[in-house]
Amino acid sequence: MEFSKFWTDYLPVNSRLWAIRKGEIGFSKAILPIAESITSIYTTSRIEHRLAEIAPDKIESTITYLCREIRLPLSRFKNESRAGIASKICERIATRSQIHTAGFLYKKYLECPLMKRDLVYRLQFDIDEIEKNLIDVGHEGHLADILSDMKRKGWETSYVRRRGGSSTKASYRVGRHPSVHSTLASIRRSAFPILARAALKLDFRRAATDDRRGHLAKA
Repeated sequence: MEFSKFWTDYLPVNSRLWAIRKGEIGFSKAILPIAESITSIYTTSRIEHRLAEIAPDKIESTITYLCREIRLPLSRFKNESRAGIASKICERIATRSQIHTAGFLYKKYLECPLMKRDLVYRLQFDIDEIEKNLIDVGHEGHLADILSDMKRKGWETSYVRRRGGSSTKASYRVGRHPSVHSTLASIRRSAFPILARAALKLDFRRAATDDRRGHLAKA
């Protein structure tokens, strides 16, 4: 009853804060009192067993599923057993938000249907890596939609400019998208949902008020 009531009452607003406070937290409050047990579905302990089954010649391609900041060079796995390789990968995964660090691994080995929209924007992967990994792990026919959404979100790029022997670090941002409403609506209706957690540039309070007024007017 509480589970059904939550979805009946919930207003979908295109706002990160709204989705977290009213969606994630609200859903947790609704379902916890009626749950017989609570468990984590996607964990490093579950995926470690699957990673230990990877053939040695597949290790290099598996590393590319990890976000850039936690990838290890192939030389770090030299003379390691399969269990040792799996343990090292899981140690890296656990250092940060696992939906970022292991999103592709959880999709490939545990069939996780979620993916962060900000993988490119947060410099976790470049767009070519996203495309290759989605082709490898599966995208349920929504590859073009996902890539388009990530490109519209934009990305930051860091580079080093060498001049006269010295180096200067710089960064720039491109592809700032003024509105993601239509893309989000399309993706949310798909069979391969993308977890909408990237910061949206809109006043969520005003949007929520307008949506609520419209909802009440229809009621």
